[in-house]
Amino acid sequence: MDALLELLNTQYGLHVTLRDLILFGLSPVFIATFIAEVAYLKRKGVLDKFIDLKESIMNFTLGGAYQIAEGVVNLVLLAGFLAWFETFQVTQIPVDGVLSALLLFVLVEFFYYWYHRSSHRIRWFWCAHVVHHSSENMNFSTAMRQSIMYPISGNFIFFLPVILIGFSAEAVFACYAVNLAYQYFIHTQQIPKLHPWIEFVFNTPSHHRAHHGVNEKYIDMNYGGIVIVFDRLFNTFV
Repeated sequence: MDALLELLNTQYGLHVTLRDLILFGLSPVFIATFIAEVAYLKRKGVLDKFIDLKESIMNFTLGGAYQIAEGVVNLVLLAGFLAWFETFQVTQIPVDGVLSALLLFVLVEFFYYWYHRSSHRIRWFWCAHVVHHSSENMNFSTAMRQSIMYPISGNFIFFLPVILIGFSAEAVFACYAVNLAYQYFIHTQQIPKLHPWIEFVFNTPSHHRAHHGVNEKYIDMNYGGIVIVFDRLFNTFV
């Protein structure tokens, strides 16, 4: 992975981060998963009930535009700022073992929870996040329905404490990318409730369907990324 990043950034003069590599690299998996969902629903004869193909194409287009916007903002503004911000770290924590990786995961998940919660409760951030909730359908393509305003809204500020503690910006946002990649697979109505222990710990399709629900008791609930633990702790679980 490091060798590929060095090749892209040195030989080809690009500015590709590990976060970019994770999300772009998984794009074929995302598309293949959506195609499989379409085939499954078509075989059951209920495709039109769950998927509007024109909207799904738009969703993937929005997802691509979001990635381009993130890349441009990162190249022009964010990369330099993060490099400067790293000079204020209280220590340096390399991700070189299970414990450090687990600590990074928990911290990123914790601050993602507050970022997602703020995206629903604070109008400035909702102006970007509302795009994701503007679809009336719930399928894998809905996960790609993102806004180009995310990088402009300043979503990165929620993860600055993790960098200040000592993790590199590259490691933090790579972990964030893994978090986002996981969430792609919970945007579906075709996976039922899972084993109770899985439902207790992880953010599942069942939990995320509630998050996208318009019923009053489901609005502004279930903010977790990979796990649902912080929702349980802070009373936003339903």
